[in-house]
Amino acid sequence: LKTSGLVHEAQAAEEVKKAEAAHEAHGDLAGPEDTNASPAEVDILSTLAKRRNELDGRTRDLEMRTNLLAATEKRVDDKIAQLKELQAQMTKLLSQRDTEQQTQVASLVKTYSSMKPKNAADIFTALDDDVLVPVAQQMKSDVLAPILANMPTAAAQRLTVKLANRLM
Repeated sequence: LKTSGLVHEAQAAEEVKKAEAAHEAHGDLAGPEDTNASPAEVDILSTLAKRRNELDGRTRDLEMRTNLLAATEKRVDDKIAQLKELQAQMTKLLSQRDTEQQTQVASLVKTYSSMKPKNAADIFTALDDDVLVPVAQQMKSDVLAPILANMPTAAAQRLTVKLANRLM
């Protein structure tokens, strides 16, 4: 749009310059100083004046469109800046949440690692997979093995498969 506007503006300016040059070269034949102007010359001058008015209107229209486009670009740029700021805030909040989640999982790993394997196995059997799998994954194998041994076979198998799938 800007390129199209610039082309039209350049053409309009060129036509205005041509009309002014023609007007200066021939003088103002329709003016009061020269009463010998022929009707054809008067028609040409009135046509040129009309064309000049049209070109001035186009120039004003193009300037208005240019200003409108500039204002729209500014609003879009402002929105993009706001969105980037929101994205940065979201990234920061997600990072904080992930850090807190890792801290919680590490705390649970420490808690279950210090429990007796039979007691931990009873709790592991009832835990939701969203909590169980991350905790079991971060446990040392020599601590997890006795817990798995004390779990019901089906629950231990299910947990083992989920841990294996997570590693792939």
